[in-house]
Amino acid sequence: AKHPNDVDLRAALGNLYLVVNKPRRAVAALEPAVKLAPGRADLFLLLGDALERNLHLNASIEALQEAVRLEPR
Repeated sequence: AKHPNDVDLRAALGNLYLVVNKPRRAVAALEPAVKLAPGRADLFLLLGDALERNLHLNASIEALQEAVRLEPR
């Protein structure tokens, strides 16, 4: 990848992979993004969705809980 540390690009790519039902690729795009920007709830929300679609339910729950912790509503 030309811009491996571009968090917004990774988020967009992860979201695109979810739209076209490629959740494994979404996880691969999003896991580095949450490491690069651990304070962004939106990334954890996308990652939680991707993990759930891959049937990684415990990891999905953890990612979604982190999203809520970062941005309680």
